[in-house]
Amino acid sequence: MEINPVLKVVDKGCNLDCNYCFYNKQNREKKIMSLEVLEIVIKEVCEHNKGDIIFIWHGGEPLLAGLEFYEKVIVLQQRFKKPYQKVFNGLVTNATLIDKKWAVFFERTSLVLE
Repeated sequence: MEINPVLKVVDKGCNLDCNYCFYNKQNREKKIMSLEVLEIVIKEVCEHNKGDIIFIWHGGEPLLAGLEFYEKVIVLQQRFKKPYQKVFNGLVTNATLIDKKWAVFFERTSLVLE
């Protein structure tokens, strides 16, 4: 079964309090996806897709998971993707947390693995 694109909630927490947000009507307790679940998701998606893969990370605010979380994403995607697959990553973010470290990460990884 091919799954593409993959839309994955990283965290329901947010650093803003927008009244139109779906998550404002729910319990927004910060609970970031565990690295164990992250590994399972990436492994399964890579195994079940025959072609290129698109991951779209969102939340709440997915950058609250931290830079280390996304560095782990890249490592796991490199480990589990098939040699002929390209893996693309996107973020749905309010961008308020982007700083120099995030910018360097985005530039370095291009969020595309070939």
